[in-house]
Order: sequence, then C-alpha cells, then structure tokens
Amino acid sequence: LAPKNVVPEHEKELTKIGLKNFQVTSFASVRATLSELYGNWEEIVVGEQTITRFTWDPDMLPDIMILSECQLVKNRNSLAAIVIEDYINQGGIVLSESATPYVKMEDTYIVSRATGLATSKSDWSDFARRLSPMGIGVDSPAAMNRYRAELERADLLVPVKNVRYPFPPKFSNILIDLDGPQLEAYEEAYREYIIARRKQGKGDPQGRIAIAIAKQRFQMKSEALRADWIVKAIVEESKTRAVLVAANYLDSLRLIWSGLKKQIDTHRIAHLIGGMTSEDSGRQKQAFFTGAKDILLVTLKSGGVGLNLNHCEDNKNSKPRSALLPLTWSVVDMFQVAGRINRMNNITQANTKIAWCRGTVEEEIAARLEKRFDCLRELITRKDSFIFDLFNKEVDEDMNREEQAELDKLTGGTEDEENEILSIDLAMLD
Repeated sequence: LAPKNVVPEHEKELTKIGLKNFQVTSFASVRATLSELYGNWEEIVVGEQTITRFTWDPDMLPDIMILSECQLVKNRNSLAAIVIEDYINQGGIVLSESATPYVKMEDTYIVSRATGLATSKSDWSDFARRLSPMGIGVDSPAAMNRYRAELERADLLVPVKNVRYPFPPKFSNILIDLDGPQLEAYEEAYREYIIARRKQGKGDPQGRIAIAIAKQRFQMKSEALRADWIVKAIVEESKTRAVLVAANYLDSLRLIWSGLKKQIDTHRIAHLIGGMTSEDSGRQKQAFFTGAKDILLVTLKSGGVGLNLNHCEDNKNSKPRSALLPLTWSVVDMFQVAGRINRMNNITQANTKIAWCRGTVEEEIAARLEKRFDCLRELITRKDSFIFDLFNKEVDEDMNREEQAELDKLTGGTEDEENEILSIDLAMLD
C-alpha cells in the first residue's frame, strides 16, 4: 500500500529485485483494487451505525503487506486501516517502512496492532493511555519516545543506518519593502484588526466571530500586498527551476495570475484549487511533475495528495523545484509545510522562500521561524545532531577518510560553508 504518485516507482523496484507475484495498490484506490482481487467489502448495521468491513479471501491472503508512508493509516477508521486490521486478524504479517512517523498516540493504532504491541482496540487504548497520560490525542514527543522504546524492547524496530538527506535544505526568509501606499494599506488593515480585538470580548461567542473576521481581513490584505514581489520572483526563478507558489486565499492567486499573464505564456501555468474534480487536479499535478508546465499555483487548502515535489528525471523538460510559501500566521504550520519539501528521495535540491514585509509585525514571526529552520538544518545536515548520532554513530566511526569526504560533498560541506552560502543567497535576493 503506497501513495498514488510513488506506485510506479515501487513496481519498478520490486521487479528489479526479481519479485514476481505482487500488487502495488495506492491508498486512494484500495477499495476497488482489493474487492476485485482479494476479498469482499460489506456494510453492517450495528444499532444506528453502519460499519464498513473487509473480509479477505483466505486463499488470496498475501504472504506479507508493506506500508509505504503511513498518512492514511493514522485514522484507524479509514478504509486502508480496515483492510490492514482484517489482514492482521487472519495472521498476516505487516512491514511498515516508517514505524513512528507520529506525534500523538492516537495515530499509532495500526502499527501497534501489526507489531503485536496491542491485540485489540481495548488493549491498545490501555496501552496508549499508559504511554501518553496527558491524553492520546495530545502532541507529545515524550509519549513517542516511550512508544519507540516499546518497539525496541520487543525487538520490532530495525533502524536504517547511515540516514542522510541527499541535499542540504535551502530555506530563505526574505524581507521585502512595501512602497508608501502599500505600507499605509498594511498598517490600516492591522490597525482595524487590533481595534476589533480590543472592542470585542473573547468570552463572547459573537465577539470571537468578529475577531476572527477582522483577523482574516487583515491576513487577506497583507497577503495580497506582496503579490507584485511574488510575480517578479516567479519570473526570475522559472528561468532555471519549476516553481510552486502557494497562497492562503484565492484572491491572492488571482492577483498573481493577473501579473504573470502580462509577462509569460500562461500555457506554462498549472493550478490546484479547492472544488476541482480529482481528474482535473490529477492532470494539473501530472503536468507539473513531468515538466509540461513549470509553474504551479496552489491554495494551501486545496489538498495536495499525490503532489510530487521531485522533478521527473526521465523527462528532459522537468526542472528542479523552488517553492514560494505564504504566511499562515502559525510558525508551526509553516515549519511543517517547509519540512515536507525536503525529502529523503529528492533528486535535486529544493529551494524554499518566504516573503515577509519589512517594518511590520511579520519581522518578529520571521525571526521565530528562522530558529526552527536552524533546527531543521541541523537535523538534516549536521553529523553531530542527536538524530544523526542515534542512527549513524557506529557507521560513522567505521568510515574511512575517502568515504567521509564523499559524504561531506553530498551534504554541502561544513556548517560554516552552508551559513556563508545562505547569507550570500539572502543578500542577492534582497
């Protein structure tokens, strides 16, 4: 079971190692594929609830099931989880490529069942509450550390040695200058938001709604004011790279589109927005992936399932990626989005840029995000980070000088060299 966009890669790799009798199925098409080949779906009414179940045909039970990525298995009521649980109940063996990609215990149900740490839902509930006393739905690194320790204690975890990202991360927080009228418009929108906050009581439901509306108006205005800078950045970046441009609001994308169509051929532009059919969005994603279009405009809420931020190495028109991200006004959200652009399987370096308005409240948020970027750079590139030591210390000690030099070359050299490169990039962009 794998995400749709990597199904062809998995099929290619499994064929390469000589495996013959296998089926690679995407999570999205799991219902149709499995009912055709392996068993039956049924709807069972229990009281006022209708429960979906899948029953495997015992003669068609696979020898082993491999989970590639675990996003849709986090929801223990998803169709993929239902399929896996029935397979486990019939004695099936499950291998998860990523045992602990979670931040809260409620996401670990299927992996816990597959590994035998829990034998039923009630057994798992007791187990989860013991490891996460603050609540199974609470983000808790401490609970995840305890969960990992349980996996290790039961000899169920196989750490992958010598884990390194192929390219150092390239994150740039860029301060842009608004002209006089733009800065006045920004300050006016911010002032209206602050006034609304002071006038309305947070304990009053109507007051909370009024504050939310004022906040959204300010965010929409501030995002729209940087559209001119984004258009210039797209035109420049797209000379050598494919560019993904994200926005929180459709109005912002419309402004960017209006600016772009005055300067470039609009046939180069793909778009991904809410309300599109799966067929339409699939065509847009594929066009961007293959290089048929080298600019992709997206709204953050449009749903990026199946969006591959790697470029297609089999197609000469496909180019390395850059991403221009918007402010979400949550450092945690922005950090998560930026982190997903840098992947273990990247075939070229991906650049990530975020534009902030100089002389505004945004400078403080940018400084906080930069601290998180420093953390991400350390995790990905430095050999003395805690995560690298955890996986690689034994291997590192056994490396000879030639191997170490080659590894340093792949990961961008020393930290000082990386910082120097980043400062040069920022100076050039400013």
